[in-house]
Amino acid sequence: MRIQVQQMQKLRVKIKGSKVHDVGYRVLLVNKALSFGISNFNVFNTYIDSVQTVIAIIEADDEIIDEFKTLLLLSGLKSHYRKYLF
Repeated sequence: MRIQVQQMQKLRVKIKGSKVHDVGYRVLLVNKALSFGISNFNVFNTYIDSVQTVIAIIEADDEIIDEFKTLLLLSGLKSHYRKYLF
């Protein structure tokens, strides 16, 4: 019998800006996570230092995390967000 163990890691994504709540970031991130087969995923709106922030926490294997980060960085969202923090 052969047992394969995958290395899991967590990724926390913060999207901060003057208007990042109620514009669809949470739905977009959930849909992207589901398209990657990520089942351990949470996303929510909050404020950090009085700035609107969307936080996503993702747990997946290394390869999927890297693909998810690349997708976010290369997506057309660049004109709509202030900063991604990983």
